[in-house]
Amino acid sequence: MDISLSILFMSLIILLLSLYKFLISSNKTRIPPGPIPLPIIGNLFDFDDQPVHHSLTRLAKVYGPIMSIKFGLTTTIVVSSPMAACEILQKKDAYFSAREIPDSFHAFDHYKVSMLWLPSTSPLWKHLRAICATYLFSARSLESSGQIRVKKVREIIEHFHQNAGSKVNIHQIMFSGMLNVISNVLFSQDVVNINSELPQEFKECIAGFINEMIKPNISDFFPFIRVLDLQGRRRTLAGYLERLYGYFDQLINARLKNRSRVSGILNGDFLDYLLELYFESKISRHEIHALLTEQTQAPQQ
Repeated sequence: MDISLSILFMSLIILLLSLYKFLISSNKTRIPPGPIPLPIIGNLFDFDDQPVHHSLTRLAKVYGPIMSIKFGLTTTIVVSSPMAACEILQKKDAYFSAREIPDSFHAFDHYKVSMLWLPSTSPLWKHLRAICATYLFSARSLESSGQIRVKKVREIIEHFHQNAGSKVNIHQIMFSGMLNVISNVLFSQDVVNINSELPQEFKECIAGFINEMIKPNISDFFPFIRVLDLQGRRRTLAGYLERLYGYFDQLINARLKNRSRVSGILNGDFLDYLLELYFESKISRHEIHALLTEQTQAPQQ
């Protein structure tokens, strides 16, 4: 058989299987009302070039505060009223604790150790949450890092004073300054020079990581083609994760080297406490990577 005919034949088979899956699921699954989806593509044509929340608001006026939308072959339930959100997030949170994991976050198995994607019923999620609550967000931890935060905020204010009357990029300055606030709390080190307008690797890596997270990915709409990674989203995110993990490994290795010469806590920052848990086999290096990655995303989010 000719190669082109073989490709056409396989494409038709995939199309028919997808259509069959669509018909079966739509007949047997009880879901909220919503716009009638087209085979294969779902409701993608119900969205225009406006931001997604504009289209969802328009559709919610027709189909109600709880509606179903099909992005390709993926069914999504959209909740748009405070009362319904309260019912789901507070009263029924245990039933909705799991979430669909974007394909790109399968890079380096990041989703397996990420508080962002682990369900709240997961023992690991509870363990990582307890670590953050104890060593980052407790009253004692916030008080001990207070001077660091004040110092870094003053540096931001001083930068604006020095550039009074000049054109400044407020978003970039605030992003850089808050990134330094977070990095000093986490591992006692600036990662950005807020007085420089030149590209800086760590800042660009974090910004790129966040921007990649919010881009639509065809693999999430059509799961059967995920293995192909047609848009390269997973490969791109893997590149950012590799750079971030490498940066954190340098910090960890240097800290471990110093700890071999000096006993006890060195800086009293979040990384020191993580390494204490690491020595006690209560956390893995991969989990440390994930925690530091997610905490350094905060300024951009």
